[in-house]
Amino acid sequence: MKFNKTIAHALLACIFLSFSGLSHATEANAPEMIYVDEENAPEMAEDSYGSKVGEKALRSLANITLGVIEVPKNIIIVSNRTNLLYGLTGGTGLGILNTAGRISVGLLDLLTFPLATQPIAQPVYPWDKYLDVYTSYNDMFVLDY
Repeated sequence: MKFNKTIAHALLACIFLSFSGLSHATEANAPEMIYVDEENAPEMAEDSYGSKVGEKALRSLANITLGVIEVPKNIIIVSNRTNLLYGLTGGTGLGILNTAGRISVGLLDLLTFPLATQPIAQPVYPWDKYLDVYTSYNDMFVLDY
């Protein structure tokens, strides 16, 4: 029974995470338009409230389910910047702290998803800039207009 519940949770997380890339697909593939006459340039459409809230819900689920990948991420980053021994000890400790931070931020975002706010954790998703940047945290409840 427990095995089936674990598989169901993993499949649900995969389904939600598979849609997170779709929101960025049009931005990356859209050609850059250059307008000589700024007065006739079309207005850029802002994201709707629904897309902001949906992105926040997916972001929260990604942080809750995949926050644990902060441990190997921090071991690798600390090992590359210092040495292997310090990477295994300090990187593990830093990874555990960032895992707790990501899960906490994910739970907070999930509880407050109807309120469109800026992402708290940077990089936004645990897998973004995986081997380059330490995780940092911004101010909470900064509204996304």
